[in-house]
Amino acid sequence: ADLSTPAATGLRVASVLFVAALTAAAAQVSIPLPWTPVPFTLQPLVVLLGAAALGARLGASAQILYLLAGIAGLPVF
Repeated sequence: ADLSTPAATGLRVASVLFVAALTAAAAQVSIPLPWTPVPFTLQPLVVLLGAAALGARLGASAQILYLLAGIAGLPVF
């Protein structure tokens, strides 16, 4: 399979966007725990699964995109 085709590039871009959006959605799910002031979120799970599914470079790209969305003022944090 040729990974330099426009279709493959589009799939990689879509995957990065999806993992960044999934990270933002998972950060909004907060479960308070009675024995600690720090709530449990699904965000670490999504970050690790995204890195496992996309690889180091694309997984890091997805998280950088998530951070840039927050810095830009989107309510993702």
